[in-house]
Amino acid sequence: MGASDNISRGRSTFMEELLEASEILSHATPRSLVILDELGRGTSTHDGIAIAYATLEFFIRDVKCLTLFVTHYPPLCELEKLYSQHVGNYHMAFLLNEPETAADEEEVQPEFITFLYQLTEGAAGRSYGLNVARLANIPESILRTAALKSKELEAIVNSRRKTVKLLSEAWKITNGEALLKWKKLYL
Repeated sequence: MGASDNISRGRSTFMEELLEASEILSHATPRSLVILDELGRGTSTHDGIAIAYATLEFFIRDVKCLTLFVTHYPPLCELEKLYSQHVGNYHMAFLLNEPETAADEEEVQPEFITFLYQLTEGAAGRSYGLNVARLANIPESILRTAALKSKELEAIVNSRRKTVKLLSEAWKITNGEALLKWKKLYL
């Protein structure tokens, strides 16, 4: 997949990527080897995930060709559960070295990662983009701010997940007494 635009034709990098994906989608057969790298990265997260998910599912369900699909979108890993006979999740192995705990609770440091360049079964537990930013020599002050913001955003997402889980549990309750008991426990 290309990572360049075609401004002279009025096409962004994302448009170029989707034109290439469209070409691949229309010509792939069960005998094809399809390799897609970070499909959907040039738009909003939700649209990008949706495009990547639908495309990968099309190759799995309809084309049935050998596909290598590189992504940082965790929801795509769910396809392994839906198509366990045909899908496997893998990630590049790494060693995680937690930074020394800062005296100031507000100061958050990105962890230090050593990439091992070894393909390992299973999806990665999370993304380590801040460490890649460190390897690219992004200044430490920016990395600290980014680590703090990342922690903040992760807390918001985890809070929402917890709320959704609690509400889905409440929705399954069928009698008033159980609902009152649930309410006492969680509200």
